[in-house]
Amino acid sequence: MDYENNYLLAIKNMNLRQSFIDSIELGWAEQYMPKCIYKNRLSKSKKNILMSTKRLSILSSENKSKVLIYPVAFDLKFHPNFQDFYSTLVYHEGQHAKENFIGLPMPTCVSVESIEYWSAFDLLQEVRAVRNQLLHLTKENSEAFQVRLEERLNNHLRQLSKGGCNEFVELYGDP
Repeated sequence: MDYENNYLLAIKNMNLRQSFIDSIELGWAEQYMPKCIYKNRLSKSKKNILMSTKRLSILSSENKSKVLIYPVAFDLKFHPNFQDFYSTLVYHEGQHAKENFIGLPMPTCVSVESIEYWSAFDLLQEVRAVRNQLLHLTKENSEAFQVRLEERLNNHLRQLSKGGCNEFVELYGDP
């Protein structure tokens, strides 16, 4: 399958986006996120969210997740090529879905109240997801995408460091 060409077609035609998403082989992540759904609308307060992961049910033992993919995920500014889109879908959202499924212990952090904008839990999850993306970059990923990921990881680590999560920063700080 020509994912790159199909990605470019989906960028131009939003009616192709769900079928494009359905065609993507998710590999290891499929066991954790069997549903990937294109959402054409997003509230103005969340207009810059590319994708999000939600548990299918909080009332059952089924801990699998669905991934919601928003229009901005098809913006070349964020995903200059298919491999960048794939990285966010599989290695970032897949990491969140895996954590939803198996659960992960959170380290004890001191003074997390000082972390701005994100809760410590969200920041720690984002660090693990971005780091997972960086670990799985290939030569097909764009340089701009890699630079943005590194900047994002460093920003999250700075926020954690300010909040007293230095052990976590030392553990995850250098991909």
